[in-house]
Parts: sequence; structure tokens; C-alpha cells
Amino acid sequence: MSILKLLNFFNFFIIFLASKILILTRIFGEDFSFADDTEVEFGLPVRTFNSFRSASAEAAISRLYGGIHFRDAITAGEWQGKQVGALATQRFSKHLTHFK
Repeated sequence: MSILKLLNFFNFFIIFLASKILILTRIFGEDFSFADDTEVEFGLPVRTFNSFRSASAEAAISRLYGGIHFRDAITAGEWQGKQVGALATQRFSKHLTHFK
């Protein structure tokens, strides 16, 4: 079975994921635990995570395991996403302070 690899230069899923995780961590803190029940209707169990970063790491590596992206694209996407997230939190930090 042949699996098509997506273009490796701009891994938009990982960029978006990494930036979103940085912003959510800034708002809710490093150790914000949560449960994900989005797949329960399909017979899968509720998933729990100790932080947004742990959920992000799992989602990112799943792209490699699923044959969707190469590791280099994931690593580059995580780096770029962190840059986007840092810029967003810097620009909107005055609006984020009331969450702490």
C-alpha cells in the first residue's frame, strides 16, 4: 500500500497546533489537566491529558505514525508554530492578563 506524504515544507496542522498550545498554556497554565471525549460516540474511551503540551506532542507524532508527514516537517512546524504563538501572546498580552 502506498501512502502519499503531504508537502513537507509547511506543515500547517502542526504550525496551528503549536501556536494554539502556546496560547492556551499562557492562558490556563502549564499544568492544566483536561479530558477529551470527542471520540466517545465512536466507541473510543475518554482521553485525559496533564497539559496542553502533552496533548500537542501526541497529536504531532501521530502525523508521523499515520504516514502523513516526515519528522523534519513536524519539527519545523512545531518551531514555526511556537514563533506564531509567541508573537500572538506578545501582541495580545494585555488582553490575556485577566485569565491569570
